[in-house]
Amino acid sequence: MMRSVEAQSQIRSVPAERVMESLSYAASSTQAICEGQLLDLQSTHRYQISEHLALISELKAGLAIETLMMIPAILAGENDIEKGYIKQFAKHLGLAFQIKDDLLDHSGQTECLGKPTGLESKNQKASLSPV
Repeated sequence: MMRSVEAQSQIRSVPAERVMESLSYAASSTQAICEGQLLDLQSTHRYQISEHLALISELKAGLAIETLMMIPAILAGENDIEKGYIKQFAKHLGLAFQIKDDLLDHSGQTECLGKPTGLESKNQKASLSPV
């Protein structure tokens, strides 16, 4: 995210108001993503309320996806309706990503994924995986 802010601050071909809006958006998104990460680190099997898990997914994966799509939309001057569609799409894609990630953590193979599996269960983490 900070690399994104650095790149945005060097844009000269877009009106300054849009650059400032995109920088503000990037900063607030980064903060919310960090809050989502904190919620995730604090979550355990005790907190498997679907709304809580959906919020974590929305703040982590969904918002990261949203941000990478919204910053160019802001810089391009897209209207609020288009931005709303982007946010809605990103929320759903983030949830789908998190479900798949949780399923792969449960049933994937470390050598195929390139990261250890079974960590959610081992660490007694809350998960969107139904298994």
